[in-house]
Amino acid sequence: MKTRPVFMNFTSGELTPKISGRIDLTHYFNGVQKMQNFFAIPQGGAITDPGTHFVAEVGNENKRPRLIPFSFSAAQQYIIEAGDKGDSTGYFRFFTDHGQVMDGAVPYEIETPYLEADLPNLRWVASDFQLYFFHPDHRPCILTRNADDDWTISEMDFIDGPYEDEINSPTITPSGTTGNITLTASAALFNLLHVGCLWRIRHGATWGYVEITSYTSSTVVGATVISTLGGIGASDGHREGIWSDFNGWPFMGIFHEGRLLYVGNYEWPRTVWGSKVNAYDTFIPGTEDDDAYSFTIANLDVIRWGIASRLLCFGAFCGEATIIGQNEDLITPTLPPRVKIEQSSGSANKSAVMAGKSILFLQRAGKKIIEFLYKYEADAYQKNDISILADHLVEDGIYEFAFQQEPYPILWCVRDDGVLIGCTFDKQQQVVAWHEHPTNGVYESVAVIKEADRDEVWVVAKRNIDGVERRYIEYFDSNISVHCGLTYSGAPTATISGLDHLIGEEVQIVGDGAYYPPQTVPGSGELTINPEASEIYVGLGYNPILITNKPEVQIRGTSLGLKKRWNSIVVGVLETMGVKINEQVIPARKAGDEMDEAPEPFSGEIIVENLGWDREGRIKIEQPLPLPAHILYITGDLVIGDA
Repeated sequence: MKTRPVFMNFTSGELTPKISGRIDLTHYFNGVQKMQNFFAIPQGGAITDPGTHFVAEVGNENKRPRLIPFSFSAAQQYIIEAGDKGDSTGYFRFFTDHGQVMDGAVPYEIETPYLEADLPNLRWVASDFQLYFFHPDHRPCILTRNADDDWTISEMDFIDGPYEDEINSPTITPSGTTGNITLTASAALFNLLHVGCLWRIRHGATWGYVEITSYTSSTVVGATVISTLGGIGASDGHREGIWSDFNGWPFMGIFHEGRLLYVGNYEWPRTVWGSKVNAYDTFIPGTEDDDAYSFTIANLDVIRWGIASRLLCFGAFCGEATIIGQNEDLITPTLPPRVKIEQSSGSANKSAVMAGKSILFLQRAGKKIIEFLYKYEADAYQKNDISILADHLVEDGIYEFAFQQEPYPILWCVRDDGVLIGCTFDKQQQVVAWHEHPTNGVYESVAVIKEADRDEVWVVAKRNIDGVERRYIEYFDSNISVHCGLTYSGAPTATISGLDHLIGEEVQIVGDGAYYPPQTVPGSGELTINPEASEIYVGLGYNPILITNKPEVQIRGTSLGLKKRWNSIVVGVLETMGVKINEQVIPARKAGDEMDEAPEPFSGEIIVENLGWDREGRIKIEQPLPLPAHILYITGDLVIGDA
């Protein structure tokens, strides 16, 4: 029997083998068996990956860094490389306008307290010209940009709090009411890790507070008075500071209703502390509406992420909750919030991201991406496992992820094994399509910065270059179709230099739109091409592959398992050349093309014929050349044989 099935779109992406026979699902017909170095777009087609553009080597080749995005202004976007020097200090390096910020002939960098082991749990939030950093083992820090090559990072000092509840035993006796003093407790109270901790002390009705500066014993510490104490006798009550090296520091921060919310620490993992309005370092106890407050989410355990969306949303190890003020008013010290436990998926210890109106977070096992979305008809937030149809792509675990909104909405995930995977996620068009993006090496970090007309994806790639492991900072570049590439634009030239980062590697070359034979980069880091070209890119090749699901035709039940033969295959393409269809190479040049000019990309239908029999009838499309390809649809004449 002859029939003519059609693969009209690829908006379900690469599907798990677990549903390879689920012809009852619409996703089966909109999905594919493999989408490698292709990605689905909301309009329905599949496009080959953008290339990655090499920028710089990382600060320390032996330590894994992490990328941090920072939007200073609409016109000034930065990527920050957070790394470990290897000498018990960390560093930040800075990138903007596709380049690295330099201090003369060397990269500009500043020292930080964050070592390699700290980076997976490092969180940040932006406000105006600053980034606030949070880590449970470190006092929160503020990064301030003064100029491209002038940044400062400083630890935060907090004003009068926050504190634990008041106790009156053991008592504390200060040696003075101002200046540098000694505190003596009537029983064991202090720990060496209390150095740096605030302590509020009451004499009668008068409160003052100090900062612990030295440790002598469990009953004696040195302190500096910050707010004058009420006396030098034994205290009537005192309150230990919530945050310290002893109790731990906030896990993360969220800006909400004019406050900076500090979320969780080791001792109080489900508590949120809100600063005074518009005074992010101030926690003076009070009852005015703009005074600092705190609340504890009783039915959660360890908070893992928080986002201020339609409501204040939190994910914890045991489940998810939403927070709103009483009667939908602001949260204040005298009006604690209403807490609603929404779901019980449980969250991994990773930040969540906003994707349109959806919150996407990593489920606590680290192998599912969960959508958390408000449903008007249910008046509740509901969950949806967006990775269930591609669970084979996430089963190795997710290390890090970031969301790109423009030009296509894609969640980019670095897997624990270093493979980059993506999910085109467009709720309006009902697109959830996963795809896989291997490279020569592995990816170690991903971040997105937002430009005016697009979002830029930046990565850390660890590559084996001429037998040596190297770590590079790169960004996605839709104008090239190679990885770790460099470009040239100018007067026609036969010489391509500056390829030192690819010495010893075979590279792909495209000049003025034409494909050149591959070459191995010599020790000089310089290549020669013939003929000359004025627009050139050079880099590592990759292999985009798209393999369809088995076609299904309703013949006396199903065509699954029956012999199949494509008499012809028709592939609709846009601005494409050089693809291979079921092992048949489609020449990039057509009869009549000028041999001294690059062929024009083709838009239309590519037809291949006389293909053999098998029982699956899949169609495989590859792009062996370092050139873009855009697949719109696939159809053709299919013959179904007997069993």
